[in-house]
Amino acid sequence: IFLSSAFLVSDSSDSSRSRWVPIVAAQAVGLVCGIIGLRINSHLLPPAMLGVYGVFLTFAPIGAWVVHAGVAKYLVRYWESAPDRAQLARQAAKIWLRRLPWLVGGAILGAASLQRLIPGHFTSMAGALLLATACLALLSLMHNALQAERAHWQDFWISGWGSISRTILPPVWFAVSGGLVATLWWGFGLHALTTALLAVLIMRRYWRPNDPSTKAPPLPAVYQGSLFIVLSLMTWILTGINRWIVAGAYGEIEAGYFTLASSMAVIGVTMISNAWVQYTRPGLFALGDNNADQRRQLAGHTDRIALAYTAGALLALAGISQLAPWLLGWLIDPRYEPAFRWLLPSGCFAIAVNTMHFFHLFLLAAKQERASARPELITAAVLVGGGLVAALLSVRALMVWLTISPIVVWTLTRSRPGWTAMRSPAKLPKSAPLPND
Repeated sequence: IFLSSAFLVSDSSDSSRSRWVPIVAAQAVGLVCGIIGLRINSHLLPPAMLGVYGVFLTFAPIGAWVVHAGVAKYLVRYWESAPDRAQLARQAAKIWLRRLPWLVGGAILGAASLQRLIPGHFTSMAGALLLATACLALLSLMHNALQAERAHWQDFWISGWGSISRTILPPVWFAVSGGLVATLWWGFGLHALTTALLAVLIMRRYWRPNDPSTKAPPLPAVYQGSLFIVLSLMTWILTGINRWIVAGAYGEIEAGYFTLASSMAVIGVTMISNAWVQYTRPGLFALGDNNADQRRQLAGHTDRIALAYTAGALLALAGISQLAPWLLGWLIDPRYEPAFRWLLPSGCFAIAVNTMHFFHLFLLAAKQERASARPELITAAVLVGGGLVAALLSVRALMVWLTISPIVVWTLTRSRPGWTAMRSPAKLPKSAPLPND
């Protein structure tokens, strides 16, 4: 059903559907690894330990999703049309190096937070977090560049190894070491390091200058300033907030149940989102770069894309919820049966966050980057505030709130300034030249 709807809303100027093959293949590898991970994690990690590891994982993407967010968004928006990609790649790498000290603060903050759940591991956790955040930040820049130029097979090899190493290295190292706790986060750090090194090797053609005498101008202020850092910090908080809420309100064992349930939900809803974004994003940006008549089509096109994703993800989530009881024993350890009640709530919240991203892409395509701040921040505040209040009331209230969260996103995020401007010819954004022109 989802793939059928994809063809209905896909960009008609795209001459080949063959891009779906590597995109779907990458998500299929992730799906298989996710299923294997459910068995490995539920059998090798007790719920309390999985709860701690789940909270650790919320801090790992802070470099990719927050500190380097503006650079990543610039690459995904303008990489394909850049006149000198090698020059742009080296410029992005220099910004990554300059901002590495920022990640030290994030690693310390994460380790201090985890110290409350599992005392005595501050230095080890901070070191592993610093390694993981730095490597994942560099990896995100290279992923965005490859996806922007539609080099999906190259991106497939990186994503494939990333899925395999993330699934196997941390829990297996933990088991082989006899339950040494530090192997969980250092195993994840090793996964991030090896995946980033593979990406650097695959993109080696961009690291040598074509014309050493030229120098690329700096990235536009909107992509280097605080806007995307704040918005990405908001996304990062939304991605991890419910694990923090559950751990704080109901303890690390319940957080372990929530972590397993959210991992199962991600198999369906986020993998669909990743594939859908990769396929539709170039078409959205192409509409935004064309004439006024085509740019006016952006709003309706984005609505269809977001609606197709929401419908497909809800169907996938319903299927996972129905299938879950049959997985006990042979795939999931029976001690994790209480996790199943979190499947629908955690999955719906993931759908809500992913849907916000499609509306954000619309404003990037329309070159109205600053217009994304108000609606997205308001939506995030409502989602977080509602979750905190619901958790204080009861577990049931929190589950209901998470389940209806997609309605909140469609109500607060979709109907704001960008759509009004795009439907008004007088307010259409000018197609500004690229900074590298």
